[in-house]
Amino acid sequence: MEENEVKTRYKLEEYIVAIIMMVMLVLCFVNVLFRYLLHLPLLFTDSLLGVLFPMVTFLGAPIVCMRGKNLAFTFFTDQLPRRYHKYVELVTTIASVILFALLFYYGAIKTLEYFRYNATINTLGNIPKWIFSVWIPVGALMFIYRTVQVSVLSFKEEKVRQDKDKLSSNGKEEFL
Repeated sequence: MEENEVKTRYKLEEYIVAIIMMVMLVLCFVNVLFRYLLHLPLLFTDSLLGVLFPMVTFLGAPIVCMRGKNLAFTFFTDQLPRRYHKYVELVTTIASVILFALLFYYGAIKTLEYFRYNATINTLGNIPKWIFSVWIPVGALMFIYRTVQVSVLSFKEEKVRQDKDKLSSNGKEEFL
């Protein structure tokens, strides 16, 4: 396990993304079979894949974050002394929270519009669009939660590491 990676069990996001990815794989495979064997395209699969992709994207972002692989300026942090890394992480956390708060806000507005005007996807049997667009604000909220969670854990670990370094530099034995 890498230094920045947060040790976690499988979370809800990972199960949902795995199921959606399995559905997408099956849909793609069935579509290819129908196109090449029967020379008939399944139009609903293209539409369904088009709405499942954003779901996977917005639910995948918290997974990436929780594994410690979130948006980071590694090019810049690699050039800086270690003591400044926490400040860069703080700035990245704040910027990520602002970005995903905006995505939450505008995603929620769009979802409410779809719900209010009863917008449907015709190729999917008139399924309401809001069912799929709701995952944008949900994923944004999950990302904000995971980003803050990972940052707090990272700062706690940094504090423990600093305390440990101070003790060892004083010639005292480490107790952690």
